[in-house]
Amino acid sequence: MPRGEYKTLTLVQKIEVIKEVEKGLKKKNVIAKEFGIPPNTLSTYLKIKDAIFNSWGVHGGGERKRVRGPEYPDIDESVLKWFTQAHNKTIPLSGTLIRVNAEEFASKLGKSDFKASTGWLDGFKERNGISFKSV
Repeated sequence: MPRGEYKTLTLVQKIEVIKEVEKGLKKKNVIAKEFGIPPNTLSTYLKIKDAIFNSWGVHGGGERKRVRGPEYPDIDESVLKWFTQAHNKTIPLSGTLIRVNAEEFASKLGKSDFKASTGWLDGFKERNGISFKSV
């Protein structure tokens, strides 16, 4: 691999690399070369393999290469708890209602710079596997 070029593997590919190493049939250098990554990157994947498997379990893997958490995890947690309770009571929910409640939670938690934008809502739904369908 030429110097200066970076290759980022998807979560699924990272898991494939880890499983190849765990089989123990090939040397790590050979596996790294097959996947087109430097050996030190392979070592990093092995160090953080629990986090990689957890991310894949939570986010479903796919073509995702990087998993970023929410900027305000406490707000996300509060909104998710509220959302789950409302959903279990079959209360009809909309994106606007979720955003309004997120703003309320933010003010109660003292996060004056938080803005429940449509981008935040999209990320919230993706992070928590929420899709709006009829109740």
